[in-house]
Amino acid sequence: MDGTVLPTIPVLTLHDGVTKQQVDVEEVCAQWLRNLDECFASKSFDDLSPLFIENCWWRDIVGLAWDFTSKHGYGAITVFLQSAPNPITELQLIKDGGLKPVLLDIGGMIWIHTAFTFQHQHGEGKGVVRLVHVGKSEWKAWLVSTQLETLHCINNPMTPHPTVLHGEATETEDRILQTLIVGAGQSGLALAARLKSMGIRALIIDKNQRVGGAWTNRYQSVTLNTPKYTDHFPFMKLPEEGPHYYSGEQMVQFMELYGEKMGLAIELGMEVTKAVYDPECRRYRVEAQREGVKHIFSTKHVVLATGVFSEEPIIPEIASLDVFNGIVYHSGSHKSANQVPDLGNKRVVVVGCGSTGHDIAADFVSGGAKEVTIFQRSPIFYVSDKATETILLPIWNMDGVSTEEADVLGNSLPLKLIRTVSIDLTRLMCAHDKATVDGLQKAGMALRTGEDGYGLADYQLIHGGRFYIDRGASQMIVDGRIKIRRCEGGIGAFHPNGLILADGTAIDADVVVYATGYRAAEVTVERLMGPEVASKVGAVGALDDENERIGWWRPTGVPGFWYMTGSFLWSRQFSLPTALQIAAIERGLNDAHYS
Repeated sequence: MDGTVLPTIPVLTLHDGVTKQQVDVEEVCAQWLRNLDECFASKSFDDLSPLFIENCWWRDIVGLAWDFTSKHGYGAITVFLQSAPNPITELQLIKDGGLKPVLLDIGGMIWIHTAFTFQHQHGEGKGVVRLVHVGKSEWKAWLVSTQLETLHCINNPMTPHPTVLHGEATETEDRILQTLIVGAGQSGLALAARLKSMGIRALIIDKNQRVGGAWTNRYQSVTLNTPKYTDHFPFMKLPEEGPHYYSGEQMVQFMELYGEKMGLAIELGMEVTKAVYDPECRRYRVEAQREGVKHIFSTKHVVLATGVFSEEPIIPEIASLDVFNGIVYHSGSHKSANQVPDLGNKRVVVVGCGSTGHDIAADFVSGGAKEVTIFQRSPIFYVSDKATETILLPIWNMDGVSTEEADVLGNSLPLKLIRTVSIDLTRLMCAHDKATVDGLQKAGMALRTGEDGYGLADYQLIHGGRFYIDRGASQMIVDGRIKIRRCEGGIGAFHPNGLILADGTAIDADVVVYATGYRAAEVTVERLMGPEVASKVGAVGALDDENERIGWWRPTGVPGFWYMTGSFLWSRQFSLPTALQIAAIERGLNDAHYS
C-alpha cells in the first residue's frame, strides 16, 4: 500500500517441556529488569543479545528522547540507547494493578507482558516489556516501550479547575502567551487541560461560536464510532449514565462542560489568519479576526488542533455538471435530509462509501427519500460495533485495568507491528460479522476482509478512511433500502437526470452528495503558517520510515510549532507527551529544540 514491508511476529511458545505452571512470572520479569538496569548503569549496549531476541523492538514516546521513535533490531536499538539524551534509571517492576506481570496464552501464542516505572534526569515514566521464552529458563525481550509521564520540575501536576471563564473578551493590543492553540475540539481542549495542569499558560482560539470544533458543524445524525469508555478526557471521564455511543451534539455539550470545569481560556468566534515566527526572540506573531477587528498575539508555541484533515473539501471533477437538473453539494454542507425539499419524490446518490457516506445515506432513508444509492469505487472495510469492542478495544473495558493503564498498553506497540497484527484481527472481525459481510457483498458492495494481506489498521493509519464501523446503514444496504452501484473507473459525467458511470451505465438522481472527504492537513499548515513552514514540516500526519506520524504530537522540525489532532482516544493519550514536550522547553530542559 505504502511500500512498507511489514514485520513478522516471532514464534511465541514454551520450549524444552516447560509448562505455564512452572514459570515464576514475577521473578522472570524482575530479573530481566535488573539486567536492563545494569546495562544503563554501565552504559553497556554493544551486545543486546543476552536481553533481546534478534527480532526486537523499542518504541519510545518522549521517554529517553524528546520525540517519538520505533527502533527495530539490535543495531538500531543500540544506537538509540547509546545516544539518548535522557537515559533511564531506577527501573522498578509494577507488581499490581492492570500492568502487573502476566503470562498470556492467546490462541496458543504464549508470552509474558509486564510494566515498570523509571526515572531520568528530568522526569519519570512507565515502560512495557513483552518477553518470549527462548530456552529452559531463559526469557528475552521481544518488545519494549518507554513513555514519559511527568517532569520533576512539575512536582505535583494538578487537575485543572475553573479560574478563567471561556469566551472572555480579548483586548485589541498584543497579548503575550506561552502557548496558543488553534481549535477548540477534543484535541485542543485536552492539550490545554494538560498544559494548565503543568503550569503552562495556554489560550484556545476557535472560529466557531461553540466549543467542540468541527463537531459543532457536522450533520445532525452523526454519532461517534467508538464507545464512550474509550473516549474519556484528561482529568474528567464521560458520565456513566447516558448512551453507550454519544451523538455529536451530546459530545459537544460535554466538551462545553469540560472547558468550564477545567477553567480553560477560550476565545470563540475568532479566526486565526496568520502566524509568523521570529527566530530572534523565539516567538510567533499570530493574527486573528473577530467581527472585523484584528487581534494580535505573541506566543512561544503555536499548536494547530484543527483536525486530521483540512477544511477544504475534495470536489470530484465530473463533466457536464451544468446540464444536471438536480441538487449537488458536498457532505460538509449536509445538516439533515430534511433540508432537501419534496424529499419523498427525490432519488439520492451519495458519492463515497466511507463512514460519512454511509451515515448520510442512512439519514436520507430515515428521512423518506424515494430512492437512495451509494456509489462505490474502491473496496472498503466493514466492521460492526460489537466486533470492534470485542476484538479491537477490549483492554479499555477490562476489569482491573484503568483507562490510564490501557493507554500505556495501547501505545506500547510500534505501528508497523500493529499493522501486521491487524491483518489477522481483520479476518477475525469479518468472521464475527459473517452474516452482514455476506449480505453486503450480495448487495454489490466490495469489501476487504484481510485475505489480501491488508488490515483495517492500514486504512485507519494511512488513509484515515475507507472503512465503516456500523452505525445502522449496513442493514439498510442488506435490506435493499440503500442500493450499491460500483464502477472502478468512477463517474464519467452528469446527464440531466443523473450520472453516467465510466462503464457507460447510468444512475438516475435528483440529489447528488459528495461524501468524498477533505484535503490533507498540509493545506491548513500552509494557509496559516506559510509555504516555508509547510515545506519544512512535509506531509503532516503521514507515516515516516519508522511508521511514526510526521509532525503529530512531536517536533515538526519548526521551533515552537506543533500539531495536535486525533480521535478522542488519541487526543487523551497524546496530549500528555505533547504537553510534556512544551513544558520541557518552557522549563529550560530541552534547548536543543531550537538548534
